[in-house]
Amino acid sequence: MPQKKGFTLIEVLVVVAIIGIASAIILVSIGNGRTQKQVEGDARRLVGMLREIQNDALSGKQVVLGRISCAFVFPPSASAETTISPTYRYRNGASCASPLSDDLPSLNLTPGVSISVANAGVSFVVPWGEVWDGSLTARLASTVQYTLVKSGVTWSVCVYPGGRIEEIAGASCP
Repeated sequence: MPQKKGFTLIEVLVVVAIIGIASAIILVSIGNGRTQKQVEGDARRLVGMLREIQNDALSGKQVVLGRISCAFVFPPSASAETTISPTYRYRNGASCASPLSDDLPSLNLTPGVSISVANAGVSFVVPWGEVWDGSLTARLASTVQYTLVKSGVTWSVCVYPGGRIEEIAGASCP
C-alpha cells in the first residue's frame, strides 16, 4: 500500500498556535506604538504652541488692534485636562491684567491623552519674551513641567527659566 503524505492534526494545531501567539505579540506592540506616537505628537504640538506664543512675545505681536500687548500666558491645567488655551494679556492703564483667550488657538489633545502641570504655568512677557510664572507675579525661578499621559505612556514638556523649551520621554525634566 502506498503511504499517504500529509500533516497530522497535531502538527497543524502546533503551527496554528505558533501563528496565533506571534500575531498577538505583533498586535500588542503595534497598539503600544500608536499610543506612544499619539502622546509624542501631542507633546510636539504643545512645544510648537509654547514656542509660537514665546515668539509672539518677542515680536510684541498685537492680537487685538489698538491694544498694547504685555504678555502671552500658557496657563496651568487641572489634572487630566484634554484642552488647554493660552491667553493674551494687554495693558489696561498701567496694569497687565486684562486677559483675552478668544483670539488665540487652543490645544486639543488626542482622545485619551491628558495634560497636567503642577504649578502656575508660564508667561512670556513683551517685549523681550522673558519667562514668568503663569500668574505674572515673578520671573520663573524653576522649570515648569507639562506632563502628557495616555495608557502608561508619559511625555514631559519642560520650560526652563532661560526660555528654552523641550519635550522628553518620561515623567521628569532634567
